Amino acid sequence: MHQPLQHLATVLDKLLAEHERLLRLSQRQKQVLVARRMNEIQRVTAEMQASITRVHELEASRQEITEALAESWGLSVDTLTLTTIEDRVGRTDPRLAGRLAHTGRRLRDTLSLLAQQNRENQRLTEQWTQYTTQMFEWVARHTGTAGYHPAQSPDGTPRNLVFDLKA
Repeated sequence: MHQPLQHLATVLDKLLAEHERLLRLSQRQKQVLVARRMNEIQRVTAEMQASITRVHELEASRQEITEALAESWGLSVDTLTLTTIEDRVGRTDPRLAGRLAHTGRRLRDTLSLLAQQNRENQRLTEQWTQYTTQMFEWVARHTGTAGYHPAQSPDGTPRNLVFDLKA
């Protein structure tokens, strides 16, 4: 029984590390959004997607371990929490129970910070999108003025322009 518990602790450590990486990337994403650096936002987003894929893989592994523990202890997987595992492990291996508790706390804290950062990034993304939409609408409204269209109208008649963009 000790090996699945060690494996669970290792998976939780990896989950924590990956979520901390996501938090750092999310913080970098905020900086890039504020600076409106499109090329960099694409790179950060790609890194975040790769990290999220790793989180999903680790989470699937964690669920498998948890299901096996629940079955071996005769518990429902729905009622098996990290606190329950810590209590059971604490009787035989207080050090491992402490490690699980510490990792669990850090993981919860990191997830909370990540949720806050993601809400902020979503707000910034919405502002950026709104700004871009307004700029496109402005350009569309002003296509009849000098500099935003060819020198001739679609029917071939010359327009009164200061300069010809086709030149």
